[in-house]
Amino acid sequence: MKAYRRGSSASSGGKGAASFALSSSKSVAPSQEAIARRAYLKWQARGCPSGTDLQDWLEAEAELKKELRQGSRS
Repeated sequence: MKAYRRGSSASSGGKGAASFALSSSKSVAPSQEAIARRAYLKWQARGCPSGTDLQDWLEAEAELKKELRQGSRS
């Protein structure tokens, strides 16, 4: 998510705390840690083959994004 800064010290003359507003985004992104855990489990389930790291990562990321999108609709 992107953060947009409002009321920065430059525009408010240096007085008061800056406030931040997050843009609303329809994309959902799992953490890299969550993707890594899922990819590792996928790799283990395949029997720990070499050379599948990218495939495991991309599959894990896609699965987690789908799960997060479905969870946000509930």
